[in-house]
Amino acid sequence: MRDAEPTLKERLVTARTSLLQLQEVVAKHNAAFRVRYPHSDPLYKSVERSIFGVFNDIPLQVHAFSHAAEEAAFASNEKLPLHPMDMYSEGVADVLDAARSWAGQPRRNAKGVIQWRRSLSHVEKHFADEIGGSAQRFFDDVYALPGVNKKSLRKEETTFWARYRKLLAAHERAKQDTTNETSMALSAKLPVPICKLIARYLR
Repeated sequence: MRDAEPTLKERLVTARTSLLQLQEVVAKHNAAFRVRYPHSDPLYKSVERSIFGVFNDIPLQVHAFSHAAEEAAFASNEKLPLHPMDMYSEGVADVLDAARSWAGQPRRNAKGVIQWRRSLSHVEKHFADEIGGSAQRFFDDVYALPGVNKKSLRKEETTFWARYRKLLAAHERAKQDTTNETSMALSAKLPVPICKLIARYLR
């Protein structure tokens, strides 16, 4: 027996959920990147042009899909959990604040001078990979809504993926930070304090 097709209300709510998931992974990626690289670094500038955003720290192409979903919500006359104007914006500020708190502050030495790592760990690389999957899910959820201008959105999506490829290329050029991996490998043989000393020396 086939499952029932999702209702319009369910589709609208699903699009909100996938947007917040995309927003979270982008926010964490960007926040983590900002505590590792100074703004003047060429790699920082490359990542800034690819995935940072002026509004809610996310590319404008994602906003185009959010606006399309918002318009579908307005036109639906469905009883939604939030006002249509808030469906795709409510909760974003909390996501951004949580990401900044999670990432913390740049590392400083005893004199308070920032010690930029200028490298990326497997965490940031995982986020970069996850951005692609999360974006595709959100785009697909918006395409499934009635009345959206798919032709216009396809252009926005093409631009987004071009920027995303630049993000992945920047990650490929980045120096790999293996501090965490080194600590985990050493911990199987040595006491934790010694592992931390070795990892700090290798950093």
